[in-house]
Amino acid sequence: MANSFLKLISRGLHQIQRTFFPDLEHEAGPIPKNLIKLSYILQTIRSQKLPLPEQCWTGRPPKSRSSILNAFIAKAFLGMPTTKHLMERLQSDNHLRLLCGFESRMDIPSESVFSRVFATFAQTALPERIHEQLIKNAYEEEMTLHIRRDSTAVAAREKPLKKPKAIIKVGESVVKKRRGPPRKGEIRPIKEPSRLERQLKMSLVEMLNDLPKPCDRGGKLNSKGFGESWDGYKLHIDTADRGIPVSLILTSASVHDSQVAIPLATMTAQRVQNFYDIMDSAYYLKEIEEHSRGLNHVPLIDINPRRNAELKESLEGEKKARETLHWEPADAARYKERSGSERTNARLKDEFGISTLRVRGHAKVYCHLMFGALIVTADQLIRLIT
Repeated sequence: MANSFLKLISRGLHQIQRTFFPDLEHEAGPIPKNLIKLSYILQTIRSQKLPLPEQCWTGRPPKSRSSILNAFIAKAFLGMPTTKHLMERLQSDNHLRLLCGFESRMDIPSESVFSRVFATFAQTALPERIHEQLIKNAYEEEMTLHIRRDSTAVAAREKPLKKPKAIIKVGESVVKKRRGPPRKGEIRPIKEPSRLERQLKMSLVEMLNDLPKPCDRGGKLNSKGFGESWDGYKLHIDTADRGIPVSLILTSASVHDSQVAIPLATMTAQRVQNFYDIMDSAYYLKEIEEHSRGLNHVPLIDINPRRNAELKESLEGEKKARETLHWEPADAARYKERSGSERTNARLKDEFGISTLRVRGHAKVYCHLMFGALIVTADQLIRLIT
């Protein structure tokens, strides 16, 4: 990947090396290595000239939204759990304060200002819009071979929403819905189309609005085959080659991965061009495969036999035959590229945001996670340049 946008970023990085770093060293002394990397990431992210929300109709002038945005990016990059830690670091670290754009300690906003501005950023989806523009510019003249689709758990510090119990009518009485065939006199509603069937006829905005978003309880099997559960959300990610996250959707924790595959694929198709959609067995459904082919992609989905004992036996026999012949088909070799999504998920969890989640509500949680996704994206693009 070597398009005009990356060349523009490269020139910006050389510019801050020649002009900004000498001034900063003269003002505050030698620059730590981690803050040098942070300056590169800030330069890459702020190359997207999106307007920032300002409020200055009456009263005193507002604090610089640009500097506050830099501070939130620095908070995610340095792994600070709370805004108080960020403020203490800005007060004591001259390098970080000047790097974010605060000329003096008096310019650092109060905790309430940070909180209000963060709520504004979440309401206007600012990190999401910056990330979208960054991806579109980076892939404007390029294509990527693979898109890896996966999800990761996001544990939140809030109470899960209680789901209402399904009820049905038996004559004049109302009873709790039960499994099995209907009772005598029981009237059940006509089966509605599934979410996947509805999504095939929806626009992207309608699909996103149809997905559940409140905090609730989710569960899945971990890499060792043991069940685990959490209260919070689930982050669905499409990762391109070189570990660049191109699309992210946050849903309730109980939402199955397959319910988000079609809107995620539609969102990604509007940002990048790719050849292969790589997904695990959770996405093994006819609607998802047909939608992928409709986008002129090749779906590589691990087969899920579910309760089909005959298919399961056939797959095991085919696997043994391949091992005996020491042969691997091209699709199986290409499917191994899916491990790239695990590395991106791990970076978001361990370094940039998921493990330090303190905010509540879907909009704020999504905003917090998108700051981490911005950093991962910018870091991977910088690695391509350097």
